[in-house]
Amino acid sequence: MSLHNSGTSSVAVDYCRLWDEQHARSVAQKEKMGEGGGKFWSDQGVVDRFVQNVISGDPSRMEKQIAEMHIPSGSSVLDIGAGPGTLAVPLSCFGCRVTTVEPSEPMGVAMERYRKMMHAPPIREIRKCWEDVTPEEAGVHDVAATSRRAGIGTSLSSEVLRSVSVSHTC
Repeated sequence: MSLHNSGTSSVAVDYCRLWDEQHARSVAQKEKMGEGGGKFWSDQGVVDRFVQNVISGDPSRMEKQIAEMHIPSGSSVLDIGAGPGTLAVPLSCFGCRVTTVEPSEPMGVAMERYRKMMHAPPIREIRKCWEDVTPEEAGVHDVAATSRRAGIGTSLSSEVLRSVSVSHTC
C-alpha cells in the first residue's frame, strides 16, 4: 500500500514497507530478550495474566469492541492470534462459527477453559503460527480478525489471508 501525501508535495509513503521494517525490529528485539519463537506467549505467567484480564475484566469493553466490528450472528470468523479467546469466545457465544489460529498450547488450553466457563459452542482451533497455516487449513470465512497479531502484514501471511476468501477484516 502506497499513499500520497495530501499536502503540496507528492511524496509517496510505502506503509507496507514501514510496517515490515517495524515488525522486523520487534522480532529482533524479542529474540535479543530471549522471547523469540513464541516463548513469551507460551509463558504460563503471561497466559495467567491474560486469562485473569479476560475473566475479571470489564465485559462491556469487549462487547463494545465486538459491536463496533459489525459482525452479524452466524458469520464465519477467522481469529488470528486468538490467545485465551478474548474475541473468539464472545463471538462464539454471539452465534458466530469461529476458527482460531493460535500456536501457543497454554493459550489454547486457557481458551478452552474460558469457552467451557462461558458455555460457548465449540471453536475450531488451528494450533500453528499464522505464517505456517495453509489456505486449505484456514478455510473460507466471512471475517478475519486479530487483536494482537501485529505480524499479519508480512507478505507470506498476507498472501494466505487473501487466499482464505475473507469478505471483511477487523
